[in-house]
Amino acid sequence: GGGGCRRDVTGQVDAFLVGTVLYAVLSGLLFCPPLWLFGARATILGTGVIEAAFFLARSAERRRRRLAPASPPPSEAVPEEVLGHLLELASDGVFDLGKFLRGWFFGAPLERITSADIERLTAYGFMYRRLEELNPQERAFVTDARKRMEAIMRRTFPPHTPGKRPLRFNSHLWKPVKTLYQPLLVIAQTEILALCTAAVLRAWGFEERREGCLAYWVKRAETVSWNVKADEADPVVFFHGVGMGLVLYLPFLRTMLATARSEGRPRDIVVMDMRWVSMRLTNHVPTVDEVADDFKRALARTTDRSVRLVGHSYGTFCCARIIHKHPQLVSAACLIDPVCFLLIMPDILSNFLVNPPRSPWKHGVAAYARDLIRIVFCSREESISHAFCRDFYWHQYTLWFDQLPQRSIVVLSAEDEIVPSAALRKYLTHRKYRRQIRTIWWPSFDHAAFLGSKAAVQEVVDAVVCT
Repeated sequence: GGGGCRRDVTGQVDAFLVGTVLYAVLSGLLFCPPLWLFGARATILGTGVIEAAFFLARSAERRRRRLAPASPPPSEAVPEEVLGHLLELASDGVFDLGKFLRGWFFGAPLERITSADIERLTAYGFMYRRLEELNPQERAFVTDARKRMEAIMRRTFPPHTPGKRPLRFNSHLWKPVKTLYQPLLVIAQTEILALCTAAVLRAWGFEERREGCLAYWVKRAETVSWNVKADEADPVVFFHGVGMGLVLYLPFLRTMLATARSEGRPRDIVVMDMRWVSMRLTNHVPTVDEVADDFKRALARTTDRSVRLVGHSYGTFCCARIIHKHPQLVSAACLIDPVCFLLIMPDILSNFLVNPPRSPWKHGVAAYARDLIRIVFCSREESISHAFCRDFYWHQYTLWFDQLPQRSIVVLSAEDEIVPSAALRKYLTHRKYRRQIRTIWWPSFDHAAFLGSKAAVQEVVDAVVCT
């Protein structure tokens, strides 16, 4: 896949820097009135008391979420052909099976991984159960999987030594959820930014609606285009990523509106607002199935046409599950910095939940600071961490190449610190696949960097609206 003209996307503004500035400005605005009215000492003391009260008020909820068991595994089984597909990709060199296994075992040398470790990992990854819980048929499946891996790698894993502790692997569903306290000040700032974003969307003609767990904004076709006599185009539905909510996506949405007008065809535009991944207080984190089913009901109230799904980062999980469950609703998809491919690989979960910040010496101070902020305020935020560690069954979130709708677009950033972009690009452009999709490759961007580049935003919008 490929195609389309290339744009100069070198000039960009760091979205991380924009977000930091927004919070810094809001902090100043929030503290100015009490400083002026009560003075510095009283303001600091009052802020401390309020934060302490908020910390205590949320402590029970934090503990409940940290120790909550994973939701029951989905009723549908992970099909055996998925294992075959995975091993075929390893045989074809799309990814290195040894590196794959080492990644799941937190970087342990292959020499330390035993046959029992491989079977334990297979039982977890394909059945979400412990090895001793499997029946004879399931036990035979994991043993066969281990032997097929050994054949590909041309090595035999040694048997487990009695009395020796098994190797740890990234069993995120079974471990306590790692969370950090989110100050009330940060939450208040995020809510203020959400209110400002809502005001902007209303000014642009969007209407706020709700269906089940989903809040969303709709701009009707007749208000998007000047040429109301033209044939109506498929609606565009956008799912945002983890972070500050919709505020950093406003330039992207504005560009989409402007491009839709210039195209001249009426088109509904729907924007999802998912507060559970937006650093906002919520006591309910919906499963991806809830999102997909509520989306179907919301769409029935909005349009009778199939839609073009656009998802960024976490939003691609939602797009993937909608494509799985309700493919008739989707005419095409545009997946930006997608976390929904090759999800059985350890990279995405490890990069988001486990790995420390990138080195400031190798990747720069800005990259280190960006990772640190992401870990503290996103990866360890209560609702976001819960979503990834308690309701995350990989086969519900993953999308295989042959499941993509026709005319789909995948946008990859070569320096992405979360998505294994090189392996994914190799997968999506594999010679064995006959269906063509368009891939956009940005050689110097990291995760979400496109939001700071006007040319990159326009390139994505053109691909969505004009093709």
